[in-house]
Amino acid sequence: MNLRSILVGILSATLLLVGGGVALGDPIIDISVESFDFGTIPQHTVLEREIVIRNAGDEELLITEIYTSCPCTVLKLQEEVIAPGGRTIVEVTFFSRDFQGETSKVIEINSNDPGRDFIEIPVRAYISTPLMIYPDNRSLDFGECRQGESPNLSADFQATAVPELLLELELVNTDLFDVDLRNGVEGDPAVARLSVSIRAEAVAGPLREVIRLKTNLEDMPTVDLEICGVVQGDLEAVPAIANFRFARVGQELRREINVISSRAGVEFSIVGAEIDLPGLQAEIIEASGDQARVLIAGVPVSADDPRALENQGRVKGVLSIHTDLAAQPLIQVDVLYILRK
Repeated sequence: MNLRSILVGILSATLLLVGGGVALGDPIIDISVESFDFGTIPQHTVLEREIVIRNAGDEELLITEIYTSCPCTVLKLQEEVIAPGGRTIVEVTFFSRDFQGETSKVIEINSNDPGRDFIEIPVRAYISTPLMIYPDNRSLDFGECRQGESPNLSADFQATAVPELLLELELVNTDLFDVDLRNGVEGDPAVARLSVSIRAEAVAGPLREVIRLKTNLEDMPTVDLEICGVVQGDLEAVPAIANFRFARVGQELRREINVISSRAGVEFSIVGAEIDLPGLQAEIIEASGDQARVLIAGVPVSADDPRALENQGRVKGVLSIHTDLAAQPLIQVDVLYILRK
């Protein structure tokens, strides 16, 4: 074999290695844990853990984003840039809140490691409680229903700490709801059921109410059940939700909301509009007509705003539109965005 053949062979092998993805000087992420399993813990417990991130590569490792699937898991990254051979720590705080039973969340870590730029770390726990509530978010969401209808939803309760569960109504808005509370459902003394119906004469608009129940449980003397939904009248907002998705600090946000009548011949005017998020304003562009309009305009909250800090950048507010229609004096639109640096 002559010298030229040897050189060609070496060059071909080098190109094959490079083409196959072998690269020098890349950052390599290494994490200390692949999952968290907190076992069985009570409600309203706060647990703290750490994720150690090491750079096993030859170039700087950049942690581009850390994210959780639930505000109940709070993350704090000490350093975003890690030198070769260096390390940083992600402080993890988990709040069990009012969760019950099996709970699964996810921590996401994004970096500039070309071989592993996205990592998911499962977070699991079993949350014990003296009273299991179904639905487990303690909320009855009626969604949208027409004025004059009487939809019905129910919640079930099961005691885990005592053989017999006794519930009593303590707080309920009887102008809006008809309720039926029964203990000892299906012959089981540990089970109770609450049925809730929206009254046919309920005023059109958003529903955000609480029904409070008294219990015979020492560790949970009362239970609050959230009732939400929208009673649709003749007027509706389009879009029903103003979702800006991702927004950066200082970015200009603009969105028009139309208020329209679903029934011919309904005359109305918008008499006022306001939004409860700092940085955003509501302006009436057209007060009446076939399509009255309100403009949402402004900028997102700052990165250190409590709303952003408490919910991992998820920000939610409400646009309130006031009308002169007696049957529907208020229309509310949720305003949402996720704050990015």
